Amino acid sequence: MVTGQYRPSCPLAGGHEGAGIVIARGELVDDDVCKIGEAVGVTWLNGSCLACDFCQQAGEPLCLKPTLSGYSVDGTFQQYCMGKTMGLQAIAIDSGDEKKMREDMGATSFIHFAKTKNINEDVRKATRDGIGPHAAILVGVNEKPFQQAAEYDRPRGCVVVIGLRSSL
Repeated sequence: MVTGQYRPSCPLAGGHEGAGIVIARGELVDDDVCKIGEAVGVTWLNGSCLACDFCQQAGEPLCLKPTLSGYSVDGTFQQYCMGKTMGLQAIAIDSGDEKKMREDMGATSFIHFAKTKNINEDVRKATRDGIGPHAAILVGVNEKPFQQAAEYDRPRGCVVVIGLRSSL
């Protein structure tokens, strides 16, 4: 964008991968999907064509004609942002006694990794369908959580790594 190679249509509110609090919702959105006051996130991929080979094979992130938050549609650098609900649930995996804090931040389940006998089984059981999460966001500092996430994620699931150490 700086060099002029990518030219978004203007005026446009930039920003992608934003986070915020639900202040309103459509009439078709139930409490089990999201509640007023709940913390939520907005993805960079706002939409896809649903017609190309990638979309037809459940590969929307590879869509040839995507709509992108902050590039082809208004993004999250604004006071209010609208997004499609996906009904994702947060499963916190950690140790310590801060379970209440994690629940206050929106986690629907908590798994104490040092006390569980089978973390993969416990994570799968915490999902609505028992297959495993659609995605895992890792901020771990050692190798084991990365291996575990690859095992408990559902087929075609996604593992997002934040702050990976160079030694891993």
